[in-house]
Amino acid sequence: RNTDGTSTAEISPSPLNFRAGDGSWRAIDSSVISDPAQPGGMRNRANDWTVHFGSTGQGVVMDTGAGSVGMSPIAARTVAPIGSGQHVTYADAWPGADLTYTVTPTGVKESILIKGRAAGARFGFAIRTGDANQVLSGRGADSTALTLATDGSVQFVGRLGTEVSLAAPVV
Repeated sequence: RNTDGTSTAEISPSPLNFRAGDGSWRAIDSSVISDPAQPGGMRNRANDWTVHFGSTGQGVVMDTGAGSVGMSPIAARTVAPIGSGQHVTYADAWPGADLTYTVTPTGVKESILIKGRAAGARFGFAIRTGDANQVLSGRGADSTALTLATDGSVQFVGRLGTEVSLAAPVV
């Protein structure tokens, strides 16, 4: 409430805050920082979910209240993540191609930057699910129930599907 009796609302196209485990509201911070859970890795600073960026061999793990899902590039070189601001890059993950991620308040955007004709035409990822410790250590389940939606997105079946989906690829 303002001093003159009126109210002011701040409206944003994306979330600005999240409810922490203790019930308090905290500001979302999508910048990437060092990750103590993965030495040499990175993670987002503050949200009600955490994304962990390990080497390409460890993959990227999204940890939510509904469980965790990890994605590791198949046939990629072992490359450490390089973070800057809200972005993480795996330079030359594949010959002629960089793998990049952008952390937003609502999720993580993956991009593959094709730098020349030497890059392949297909890029695969192994998917693991389970609790955060299992997935971060590479022990998560290698298969999970997935469905392909009519829009081309991939949906996880069960509780994890309420919080995580993979958007349809765009070329």
